[in-house]
Amino acid sequence: MNWGWSLALVYCAFVGVMLSFVFRARQEKIDLVAPDYYARELLYQQRMEAISNARSYMSAFGISKNAKEVTIQLPAAISASAQGTIHFYCPSDNKKDKDIAIKLDTNAEQNFTLSEFAPARYEIQCEWTNNGTPYFIAQTLHLP
Repeated sequence: MNWGWSLALVYCAFVGVMLSFVFRARQEKIDLVAPDYYARELLYQQRMEAISNARSYMSAFGISKNAKEVTIQLPAAISASAQGTIHFYCPSDNKKDKDIAIKLDTNAEQNFTLSEFAPARYEIQCEWTNNGTPYFIAQTLHLP
């Protein structure tokens, strides 16, 4: 085989590899952080204020898990009149995301069974308002 055929064969192999990369890239699922990502970006300053408000409660916030459930400990200073949500955000698949209203027990805890969640890495985002003041705390959790 002369060098002309060898060069053509290498070129065809290169084109085949590039086309396979393009095909695989088009099959990859890409999700934005949220469907309303750009609208949320406009509310960024309000989120920063909520994070600043919650800094004093960081030591009282905690997440623990055992074999059957996940427990989220919120600050005891949250009154019964506090309104908010706990958002389980899964960066790898938005179909695993869950929004759950805050319903604390007498110990300022909320429990979730592990069977409610698919195995993944979640960012748990707690957002609530108490007497008109917004608060936001986030922490990462890996669920088996």
